Amino acid sequence: MADLTKFVNPALKQGETYDVYLNRFPQIGSGNVKALQPLQADLYVDAKILGNAIKGDILIRMPDLAPSGTCKISFLGGPLLDAPYTTKDGKLSIKALGRTVSLSGGDKQWSWIEVSGVPASIGIWPTSHALREEDEMDLAGADA
Repeated sequence: MADLTKFVNPALKQGETYDVYLNRFPQIGSGNVKALQPLQADLYVDAKILGNAIKGDILIRMPDLAPSGTCKISFLGGPLLDAPYTTKDGKLSIKALGRTVSLSGGDKQWSWIEVSGVPASIGIWPTSHALREEDEMDLAGADA
């Protein structure tokens, strides 16, 4: 089922701000959830990912709750594109602009975005939720 709220952690809600991480470390930006509903997600992001500045809205509009089909997606204020999507094993995968973008609820309170061809995952963590002890340890270990 392509309910967009099922592919992010339930702690991430409309109006929530979030921090953006490369994997689980380092923090590379922030953003906010402008809309998060079963058929529409609008996320604002301001981050620097692998040397590339990413700033603007990412908008996804699903036609219905079918597990596959064609949705609409817009990156950083660009045009709304028709994009095929599939859902499998708790992950939504959308093909657009020659890449596959996958979204999943992840673990603990992480939500994960993966982009084909990018050698890292983008982790989103709700700003209002303190990192748990094991995540703080993961972050500290990444410094070593």
